[in-house]
Amino acid sequence: MKNRRISALLTATILTSLLVGSSVYAASSPSTGTVEVITLANTPSNLTMKMNETTDTKLSLAWEENNNPLAVTKYKLEYSDDGNQWTEAQMDQDLNETIVGLTGNTRYHVRISSWNQDSPAKTNGSYLTGQFMTKPAKPAVPNGNVDGQTIKVNWINVPNTTTKLYMNGNEWLINAEDISKTFDGLTPNTPYEFTIAYENETGVSDLSENLVVYTDAIKPTHLQLIDRSQTSLTLSIDSNGNPDGTEYQYRIENEEGAELSVSSWMTAREFEFTNLEPGQYKIFAKARNSSENTVRPLEATEEIQLTTGTVPNAPQVTTTKTENSISVQLSAASGTTNVEFRIVLKDASNQIIDETEWSKLGEGWASNGLQTTFNGLSPNATYKLEGLARYAD
Repeated sequence: MKNRRISALLTATILTSLLVGSSVYAASSPSTGTVEVITLANTPSNLTMKMNETTDTKLSLAWEENNNPLAVTKYKLEYSDDGNQWTEAQMDQDLNETIVGLTGNTRYHVRISSWNQDSPAKTNGSYLTGQFMTKPAKPAVPNGNVDGQTIKVNWINVPNTTTKLYMNGNEWLINAEDISKTFDGLTPNTPYEFTIAYENETGVSDLSENLVVYTDAIKPTHLQLIDRSQTSLTLSIDSNGNPDGTEYQYRIENEEGAELSVSSWMTAREFEFTNLEPGQYKIFAKARNSSENTVRPLEATEEIQLTTGTVPNAPQVTTTKTENSISVQLSAASGTTNVEFRIVLKDASNQIIDETEWSKLGEGWASNGLQTTFNGLSPNATYKLEGLARYAD
């Protein structure tokens, strides 16, 4: 009993002591420590080349931000021709860049890193990379030579490119290893323009400057007489494929080879020689190259030749007659070389009754002279006799 009282007393004493010695506290406002943290930017994505803006001296590139905020993310673009030594081309917010001052037909390594808006800006250490090739440089002018109506064009190939050849703006198929092409059967006395370009995996270079080559004129054909009189000869030629504007020259010699007249150079394909004496002549015609032909300017072709004659003077006609025949004798008034003669017998109404063939002296009916006899005629009738002469062609 006594022990229970002692235990209760001790418990009460302890509780009283605890209550008298403890305090009660109220919560205060917290203090704040703030640190501003900027995350790193994503590595950009989808690096591409703008083919239509890339040339032999510049690469035009574009990429995507890959969810980076546009206004505050910077991109550093660097390039190298060997992948070791790098040159910085950009450090700003743009998503595109044109690298200039490059070498044609060259492969460049490109890398792009992203930088956040921190100060100083920081990068995640990763790169968006690519390799891109500039277009080939503009080729040198090809060279060429001409032989008549054949042109040969020569050029130099460049490694890692394909050469493209154009004539008058049209591309001509060539093999990859070709360094020349021959064009046959071209139009005479005509300019042809040739250019080349180089093509690689990126695209086609600018065209070279034009090579202009003229074919040679070709000698005309079909020199022929289209009219004549006793004092003139009118002739014509065929161009033989020479284009309009080609110039021709005509000249004339007498039978002994003495030159009598030479025309000026002209585009006309008909010409008349005048003030001639009745006789036989040699006529010549030729063409010449354009003055713009840089290889053989104004060089003339070979001549073509025609031997012909004017209308001879009329022969003198003498006759011997009987009751039923007339013998006729002609006397040449312009010589007999290459001259053909004919005698025509007509009645009073001018109708032809009989006639000889055209013959030279010593041939046919004129084998024994320029004479013949017409028999079986009517007595005491009126007849007309004509003696004709012409130069044989």
